[in-house]
Amino acid sequence: DATFILVIQVNGRLRDSAEAPVAISEEEARSLVFSRPKIKKYMAGKEPKKIIFVPRRLINIVL
Repeated sequence: DATFILVIQVNGRLRDSAEAPVAISEEEARSLVFSRPKIKKYMAGKEPKKIIFVPRRLINIVL
């Protein structure tokens, strides 16, 4: 059961991190990120313009 720490950024700034399986897909990472309360606070009804996913590293949400 290999896991890693997925860094979650909003507009390029570190906002949260989560433990995720190494084999996580981009879709699974998105659902994990958008379900987190800290990230919901930053989203505040805004639609992401772009989502950058780097496998086994990070996900960056550009608002």
